[in-house]
Amino acid sequence: MFKLLAIISVILIAFTFANAEITSVVQTGKQIVVTYTPGTISWIEQSLVLQGAKTNIKPYCTNNGSSPVTCTLPSVPACDSVRFLGFSGIGGPTFDFVFPIQCTVVA
Repeated sequence: MFKLLAIISVILIAFTFANAEITSVVQTGKQIVVTYTPGTISWIEQSLVLQGAKTNIKPYCTNNGSSPVTCTLPSVPACDSVRFLGFSGIGGPTFDFVFPIQCTVVA
């Protein structure tokens, strides 16, 4: 019985993390909203990327431990993607999400 429960748990966990991704990024003026799955991730890094150069936006982002993350920036630089790096908990997997977006530059 224990083996069956362990196998089902591993399959369920693997299926959950296999579908982990940023599902959408929406920019409205100086605000960027990032929606992702699974719903609970602790973020270590949040950045906008332009040709490999990262701009740290973490100080401007709010997230109560669940999706979505809302970032209200003082100005929006040019970017070609959004990169989030985080983990699901102690001993859990690390997530490195990159999502393509063409930022509208707002001074």
